[in-house]
Amino acid sequence: MRRRAFLSSGLAALMSPRGAKAQQGARVWRIGYLAPITVQLDAPIQKAFVDGLRTRGYVADQNFTLTVRLALGRLEVLSKLAHDLVQLRVDIIVSGSSSATAAAMEATKTLPIVFFAVTDPITRGFVTSLAKPGANVTGISNDVGSMVAVKRLELLKEIVPSISRVAVISIDDLPGQAPWGPEFEMAARTLGLRLEFHEAKTAADLDGAFAEILGKRPDALFATPSVLTFQHRRRIADFAAEHRLPLMHAWREAAEAGALITCGTDIRGSAHRAAYFVDRILKGANPGDLPVEQPAKFEFVINLRTAKAIGISIPDSILARANEVIE
Repeated sequence: MRRRAFLSSGLAALMSPRGAKAQQGARVWRIGYLAPITVQLDAPIQKAFVDGLRTRGYVADQNFTLTVRLALGRLEVLSKLAHDLVQLRVDIIVSGSSSATAAAMEATKTLPIVFFAVTDPITRGFVTSLAKPGANVTGISNDVGSMVAVKRLELLKEIVPSISRVAVISIDDLPGQAPWGPEFEMAARTLGLRLEFHEAKTAADLDGAFAEILGKRPDALFATPSVLTFQHRRRIADFAAEHRLPLMHAWREAAEAGALITCGTDIRGSAHRAAYFVDRILKGANPGDLPVEQPAKFEFVINLRTAKAIGISIPDSILARANEVIE
C-alpha cells in the first residue's frame, strides 16, 4: 500500500509541515501521532488531542506540526509507521492504543512516547510502575485491568438477572495479554455466570466467532476492549441485536453504535489529557518521571432503543445511575 494511504486527511493535512507558517525564530515542535484505526473513527479522538494542545498554548503551524500515521485497521503495519515517524525526526510520539504503543517502543528507545487508550500498561510491559514509569514512556491508562471487567459483568447481571451463560468475544491487539485475570472468572462464578470465550485474532475471524457463539446459544454477549472491538463495534452490536443478545461493551461509542450497555473510560477525554504530558515533556520533563494517570471516572451508558428492540426492560433505578441513556 502506498505511503499516503496511511496518512489521515482533513485535520492532519491542515497541520502538515508543508502548510506551516511558523513565526520566524520560534521553535516549531514536531509531534508524531500513531493510531491503529481509520481516519473517520480517529477524527474525533485526534481533534480532542489537538484541543488539549490548544488549551496549553499550542497553535498549529505556529509552534507545532502534527504528523499523523494511521494503520487503517491493519495492525501489522504499525511497526513500519512507527519507524517512519522516527525517521522523520519528530520530537515526540503520541500513541493511541496498546498496539501503537508497542510499535512505538520497538521503533525508539530514546524519543519520548505518550500513550492513551492503553489497558493495564504494567502487565503489557510498557512501564515499570504507574508512579515511576521509567525509560521514555508515560501517559494515560485507559483501564485498570480486571477491576473494570468485573464491574461490567456485575452491571450486565444486574440489568439482565436471568442470564447464566455469557459469550466473551475477545479480539486483543496484543495476543496473549488479555486485560483481565482470575478475578474476572471468579466474579463470574460468584454471579452464577458461565463464561464461554471466543477468540478472534483478526477482524476476518469475526464471522467464525459469531458462528461459534450461536452454536453455544448464550444468554448475553460481552465484548472485551481492544482496537478491533472498537473499530468493529457496529458489526458486533448488529450481530447481538439480530440474535437478541444483551451486549456489554467497553465504550460510549459502542452504545452509540447499538450496544445495550457500555461501561468504560472516555477515549476522547484521555486523548485530550495526553496533551498535558506532551506539554510537560516538551518543556523539559523526563517522561519516565511523570506518573501514569489512571481514569478517575467511568461512563455508564444504556441504549434504551436497543433494550426495547430486544425485549429487555430496564428499571428506572438503573436508568437513573447511567451517565447517559440513549432513547
